[in-house]
Amino acid sequence: MQPGDLFDRFVVDAILGRGGATSVYRVRDPREGKIYALKVVSAADRAAVSNLEREGRILARLDHPNLLAAHAVVRHDSRVGVALEFVDGPDLRHWIDDVRPDLALAIEVFHGVVRGLTVVHKAGLVHCDLKPENILLAVDGDAPLPKIGDFGLVTSTGQRIDNVVGTARYLAPESWNVPRAADPRSDLFGLGCILYEIVCFRPAFNGPNPDSVRKLAAAKAYPRPDRLSPGLPVGIVDLIDLLLDPDPNRRAADCQAVLDTLDRQDLLHRLAYLPPLPVRTTGRTGWEGEISPGSVQTPGLAQDRQASASAVSWMLLLLPISLLVFGLAIALMTAAMTG
Repeated sequence: MQPGDLFDRFVVDAILGRGGATSVYRVRDPREGKIYALKVVSAADRAAVSNLEREGRILARLDHPNLLAAHAVVRHDSRVGVALEFVDGPDLRHWIDDVRPDLALAIEVFHGVVRGLTVVHKAGLVHCDLKPENILLAVDGDAPLPKIGDFGLVTSTGQRIDNVVGTARYLAPESWNVPRAADPRSDLFGLGCILYEIVCFRPAFNGPNPDSVRKLAAAKAYPRPDRLSPGLPVGIVDLIDLLLDPDPNRRAADCQAVLDTLDRQDLLHRLAYLPPLPVRTTGRTGWEGEISPGSVQTPGLAQDRQASASAVSWMLLLLPISLLVFGLAIALMTAAMTG
């Protein structure tokens, strides 16, 4: 299709990309005045049509800010299309390569990906192709909003899978063994690959062909992330190690466990960067120095902080009492002088 062509009620603006049997166009709905991404396949390809219609139905019932929204399934001439939410931003792959985000921004974006996947799993579905190319970033405000898309391979949890599906670099080791039952923990392995990539700026498993990648993943053979990104918090290193375990029984239990870990890590990160407080040196008078952000904090510092907080609490409690006593004293003195 060319710019200006009609597909049902949609006007084609531009082609966004092609892949396999699918083409994606930026289109306008003149009635609504809105922009959409129209994913189109040939009606002659029955399998592709079935998958596309199924993808549209799934996305239509999964309503979440971190998931791509579906607007309508339409037919025109010999083709079938799904009008999807148009995201005016890069995919996660290009964003990582171009921005190379700092840790705080990287974890914030990753957090959004996990929230979206949580909704998918709670709906009884497995994405089966979680990778940076299938995550779009809506540029809105200070941090981009990630949206998981491309649900063409999505499968119901427990459903039999007879073929190896997905992308080698992000496939869990058990995904190579077919037939198998669809398991959400395979998606958690893909999450681990994405987390590694978003903080290390390279894939965890990087081989010359799919079989070499499979062997690396099965052996858990990836460069330590804290060597590629010095200063990476231990909690993030441990989370990557947990998610990339070849044994699904040893991975995180579910997406909620990943979110809980991220929330704890965020709390520790915030505590580590509290404003510096002076430290009193044992056995000496005066102030010896300051604890700088991110440095090791001693038990003495924790006690000083606790004592300071306690003192402030007592001051706030005693202040109104002191004012009341002072007022009574003034009143008694005034009464005595006038009497």
